[in-house]
Amino acid sequence: MTPNKIKNKLSNRDGEHKRKFALLIDPDKYSIESLKVVCHQMLNLGDRGIVLLGGSLLTIGNTNSAIEAIKAVCPQLDVVLFPGSPAQLTHLADGVLFFSLISSRNADLLIGRQVESAPFLMNPGKTEILATGYMLIDGGAMTTANYISNSMPIPRNKPSIAAATALAGVSLGMQFIYADTGSGAPQSVPMDTINAIRAVIGEKTLIVGGGINSPEDMESFFDNGADWVVVGSAVENNPEVLKDFIAAL
Repeated sequence: MTPNKIKNKLSNRDGEHKRKFALLIDPDKYSIESLKVVCHQMLNLGDRGIVLLGGSLLTIGNTNSAIEAIKAVCPQLDVVLFPGSPAQLTHLADGVLFFSLISSRNADLLIGRQVESAPFLMNPGKTEILATGYMLIDGGAMTTANYISNSMPIPRNKPSIAAATALAGVSLGMQFIYADTGSGAPQSVPMDTINAIRAVIGEKTLIVGGGINSPEDMESFFDNGADWVVVGSAVENNPEVLKDFIAAL
């Protein structure tokens, strides 16, 4: 793999701020055949598309088989881990969002799990490590991410807290900020929160996910400063809508 290939793809290095789309796949909830279908569609996006693989809680543990299935039919498609725990790590992926849950006060998810994971990722070191500040925002209901992380999300009506948290993340050297309400959340990240984060992180990449159910939702996030929009549950529940998201970019 080209050094920093995924980092450069996720970053705003072209100066054009192209709208970019990530499909979040929970390998527990996709068959091998459905993986092949959605991944073929993602190829149409070229460098504006990426597949994230993982979740807050995986029970079947078929991450490796999912990556193998994707690479068998779409070897040029970049697959980046969205790991809920060190158990989800694998060297078959092209990259890994190396999360620190910067919105929490849970030391285990701020640095503990990362200490456990680092030796695995560095040996043999073929999976690109992407330092990411992960922020959970209140999405109107308890999500799996909230429950598993044992952390309180940032209140919806406190964009200043979200902005300060994001600023702390990039000041600590994190390359990417990921604002999320969690898979299946009834509400997405508020627009004033997106604006507040965008205002303080400069050219750092802003990734937004959770509660995005339509191309119109996606458009609003781009208009308010998101670089990447992540869609998971909407496509998981109805794979046919993926083509609508892609056509809207």
